[in-house]
Amino acid sequence: MSLGNFELGVDWVPAWLKHTPDVGYTIADLIAPTFIVVSGFAIGPAIARRTRVGAPKALGWLARRSVELIGIGAVISAGQAALKPLPGIDMSWGVLQSIGGASLLLATVILAPTWVRVVGGAMLLAIYQGILGGSWGDSVLHTVQGGLPGTLSWGGLMIVSSAVADGWRALPGRSRTGLLVASGMFASGTGLGLSDWFPISKNQVSATYILLSLGLGLLAFALADLWFRVRPDSVMWLQRIGRHALQLYFAQLLLLAPLTLSNDAFWYSGAPAALTFIEATVIGAVVIALAALLDRRGWAVHL
Repeated sequence: MSLGNFELGVDWVPAWLKHTPDVGYTIADLIAPTFIVVSGFAIGPAIARRTRVGAPKALGWLARRSVELIGIGAVISAGQAALKPLPGIDMSWGVLQSIGGASLLLATVILAPTWVRVVGGAMLLAIYQGILGGSWGDSVLHTVQGGLPGTLSWGGLMIVSSAVADGWRALPGRSRTGLLVASGMFASGTGLGLSDWFPISKNQVSATYILLSLGLGLLAFALADLWFRVRPDSVMWLQRIGRHALQLYFAQLLLLAPLTLSNDAFWYSGAPAALTFIEATVIGAVVIALAALLDRRGWAVHL
C-alpha cells in the first residue's frame, strides 16, 4: 500500500498502475478492497475466540473496534485535509473510516449463518447501486472511498468475504483452494457481466467494482493458499507486518509526507526512474525494518 500510494504522484508511472479517474479498473484499484477482504477473513476467528466469554462481549468488542477505527481515520483525514486540501474533494471519510464502517455493519450479522451473510451482503450492494443514481450520486463522486454512502458498498464486500471465509475454514486441503477459485470466478464474472448496465468504477464504489474486486482478491488468495501449503514457512516474515498494520500505516504516511506534500518536481512528481526506484526501495525497507523492530520489542497496538 505504501508503495502504491507513493507511485500515484510520479509522472512517469503509467496510468494502468494508478487509480482509474472514473469508469475502468487498474491494479491500483484492487488495493483498498483487498484490505476489506482480508478483514472479512480475519474477523471470524477473532469473534469465535471472544464468544467463549459471551456473544454480547464479542459483539461489543467488534463495535468498539469499528468506532475506534473511524475515530483514528477521522484524525488522519483532518490532518491530510489541513496539510493538502484537494479542490472539490471532501476528505472527511477515508480508508480507515470505510474499514471501520464496514466492520460496524458486519457486527450486525457476524453471528448469523453463512447464507444469511451472503444474502445480506448482496442486498447491501444492490441497495447501494440502486441509490447511487439518486441524490447520493454526486456526493459519492466528490469524496474519498465513496464517503459515508460508500460504506454500504464496502460493508457488503466485508460481509460476503466473511461468509466465504467460513466455507474456506471448514473445508480440508485442496477443497479450500477450490472454493476460493470457484467463488472468485463467480464474483468477478458477475461483476463483469453486469458492467454493461452498472459501470465498474472505484470512484463510485459501484457494486460491479466490488464484485470484480472480491473475485480478483479471492483468486489471488487461492494462489497464496496453494503456495502456503507447498512452502508453509517461505513467507512467514510477512506476519511481522500483519501484526503491526496500524503502526505501519501511520509510519508510511510519515515517510510519504515530505514527498507528497511538497510535490517537488525533481524529488517526486518529475523524478527520473532511477531516483524513484531508490526512494521506493528505501520506503519499503524502512517499513519492513520497522515491522521487525516492533515485533522484536513486542510493541503492538490492539484495538
